Amino acid sequence: MQDTGKMSMPADLISHMFTSVLPQEWLGYEARPGQLQLAMAVSRALDQSHLLVAEAGTGTGKTLAYLVPLLRDLDAGSRRVVVATATIALQEQIFAKDLPQLAQVWPVAVKVALAKGKSQYLCRWRLGQMVQLGLGISPREVDHLLGWAHQTQTGDLNEVEGLSRNLLGHVCVDDGCIYPRCPLEENCFWLQARRRVWQAQLIICNQHLLLSDIQVRQQTGGQSSVLPEYQVLVVDEAHHLPGVASEILTIRAEARKVGWLILEARRFSGHGLARGKLQELEAANQQFFASFCSRGTEAYLLDSVNPNQADDLLDGLQWLWEELDSLVFGDAEADLSERRERLKEQVENLRQTIAFIFTSTPGYVSWVEAGGNGLPSLNATPIAVAEHLRHHLFNSVEAALLTSATLATGGNFDYFKQNAGLETAVEVVVPSPFDFRRQCLLYLPRNLPEPESHDFYPQMVELLVDILEASRGRALLLFTSFRGLTAVFNGLSGRIPYHLLRQGDGAKASLLEAFRQDVHSVLLATASFWEGVDVPGPALSCVVMDRIPFAVPTHPVYQARLAAHRQQGKDPFWQVSLPEAAIKLKQGFGRLIRSRQDRGVVAIMDRRVFSRSYGNFLLASLPDCAVTSALEDVRAFFAGEGGPATGGDR
Repeated sequence: MQDTGKMSMPADLISHMFTSVLPQEWLGYEARPGQLQLAMAVSRALDQSHLLVAEAGTGTGKTLAYLVPLLRDLDAGSRRVVVATATIALQEQIFAKDLPQLAQVWPVAVKVALAKGKSQYLCRWRLGQMVQLGLGISPREVDHLLGWAHQTQTGDLNEVEGLSRNLLGHVCVDDGCIYPRCPLEENCFWLQARRRVWQAQLIICNQHLLLSDIQVRQQTGGQSSVLPEYQVLVVDEAHHLPGVASEILTIRAEARKVGWLILEARRFSGHGLARGKLQELEAANQQFFASFCSRGTEAYLLDSVNPNQADDLLDGLQWLWEELDSLVFGDAEADLSERRERLKEQVENLRQTIAFIFTSTPGYVSWVEAGGNGLPSLNATPIAVAEHLRHHLFNSVEAALLTSATLATGGNFDYFKQNAGLETAVEVVVPSPFDFRRQCLLYLPRNLPEPESHDFYPQMVELLVDILEASRGRALLLFTSFRGLTAVFNGLSGRIPYHLLRQGDGAKASLLEAFRQDVHSVLLATASFWEGVDVPGPALSCVVMDRIPFAVPTHPVYQARLAAHRQQGKDPFWQVSLPEAAIKLKQGFGRLIRSRQDRGVVAIMDRRVFSRSYGNFLLASLPDCAVTSALEDVRAFFAGEGGPATGGDR
């Protein structure tokens, strides 16, 4: 952390905002002691230029808790702040809802900008080239895109719906952008957005963009960047940060990327680039990536693959680079010449990427992952990202806050700090304002078989019929696999009088809206539904988790992380597997109680929470609430809605 000796921020102003101004001026504002506690901690972090790690329980109002001291800091000084979230939903909520609403009661003159990656914006030059060359795109899609392009004021591709990923990949701003020598620079949507970001004091972005920025700075020796210089960093939904860093730092080669480069090269076919040779390169590309399909859809290590397997594709990419290098352009074709140089750079980067993946590099694991188009991707992922985050992110700012509702495991932040590269930090745990002992009952049935038993899901279905009868539907069923989801969906179909909604039968937003509207419906889901689902009120009165959410043990990156811990003499189960499962379990639990009026039951169907020695560790990560193993208590809870939860202590 950098020390600037910044003057102290008045603590009484922060307190005054939360105890007087907001309750009087913000319609519907509800004072919460934990919110003020977190705001004061953030204020001290800004004042003293230190790093703060804060877990803020559900309902704390953590976003407002850090925005108020941030705005006070910005109003008083010249530091720039970046707020990075994991989800687009929170990013847009802060920019479009929280900050404008706060500005109505506290009109601080601070310039704010929403930062997005350049691939989110339409490139007018590439659009014109696509229309000219065709590139095999559906005329209907092209007409739809052109109609939107003539009307849009922002060029944000998220505004236009119904377009394929393939088409968007051909018209977005890409790594071949020839800024600042583009002939359409004055009307470039991305450059307009970039200027707004560079002029802003407060920048709202996602964690992918934040980490892409430090990667670009590292790769270019600081000569280029995605974001302007900033001095204060807030990472919200911070439990995602190590995973996002691992994803950003993964070196990846995909058949689609090679295909895009070949299509880009077709722009130069009228200048001497042989179409026939491009077709041969495309065939080599398809053949190369198809050769990795024999292992099925599972991710697997690349260590058993012939290292010479990539030679034909590497030779083809080298040919393409040399052909592009040999092209000659006239004085009036400066933009094409610049495009050629950028394309050469992309081709060489991809060639080096593939070569790197096939080289055994210490600290990296090379692996194959199935692709959505039927062709796999090749990856080289760093086993640990802590040192990268420490050196390139946290050591370069004056003050930082990392916050989430799910950071602590086993009563401390050790696991998160170790993965995120945090050597020293001030730690704060702000409890939820909800009365979980009154509002929630935790049901741990003891009569189900082990999760690996072939009888587990059939018997779980029988128990669910009783639970859902008591809850009158109104339930979110969370699964660790689609196999389990499908088994329970099929088992419940026709057995209960409530509408069953299933992940995969529609977009996430559509499913959640249907779930909210049909109060007695039952939603079955996996993965992303374990967090980010906010359904306050009676429509969500029961959350059921089928198994302890341990990570997939066969994934190559996960296996490499476990192996690294073993080599260091550590127990990978207690140091990695269990803390990750505890965080995920806490996230699933957090779907239930979203307001002080909510009330419901959380059921964990995995008997290992009480039959294994680690069960107490997992249960200790959950809020303090009444616990029962008796179905009759569940029935009584729902029969007496409005009264306190009944059950014993853990």
